[in-house]
Amino acid sequence: GKSLMLRIQGLEYMNDDPSEVDVLYVKVEEVGGEGRLERLCEAVVDLFADEGLLLSKVKQPLATLMKW
Repeated sequence: GKSLMLRIQGLEYMNDDPSEVDVLYVKVEEVGGEGRLERLCEAVVDLFADEGLLLSKVKQPLATLMKW
């Protein structure tokens, strides 16, 4: 029941041409550094992998905001 405080910064996009953007991403950092965000992300990745929804498990400090 404890809140997870995050610091989000640096909105970026994946593409050389801003008019052709498919993915936006930000740097996300846990405030307090207890490792809860990393554990949450690992649990989500494991769940998606177990369900066959990932091509591979890639460990990157990115959070995808939009992808279309």
